[in-house]
Amino acid sequence: MDRIWLRSYQEGVPAEVDLSEFQSLGELFENSVRKYSDRVAYINMGAQLTYAELDERSDALAAGLIAAGAGVETLVGVALPRTAELIVALLAVVVVTVSSIFRQHATA
Repeated sequence: MDRIWLRSYQEGVPAEVDLSEFQSLGELFENSVRKYSDRVAYINMGAQLTYAELDERSDALAAGLIAAGAGVETLVGVALPRTAELIVALLAVVVVTVSSIFRQHATA
C-alpha cells in the first residue's frame, strides 16, 4: 500500500511509532507535544495546528469537561465534522481520563 500521507511529514518526524513505549494514548500525545511542540500536528482544509496549539486547545476543553463533572467512567459524546475541532475534542476526552486517573491516585 502506498502511504501517500508520509510525503507531508516534516523532516525528523518518524513514519512509525513503537507503541510499546507508551502506556496510553495520552502519554503518546504528551511525548509528541514535548518533542514536536512547534511542528504542525494537524492540517485539513486550509487549517493547521501545531502540537502546542492542539495541546492548549484540548487542555482548555478538558478543563471545561472536568468542571462539568466528566471523569474516568463518564461517557462523552462527540459529534463534529472532520475538522480541527473534532481532533481537539477527542484529545480533550483523553486528557479528561488521564487527569481523572491522576486525581484519583493523588487522593488515595
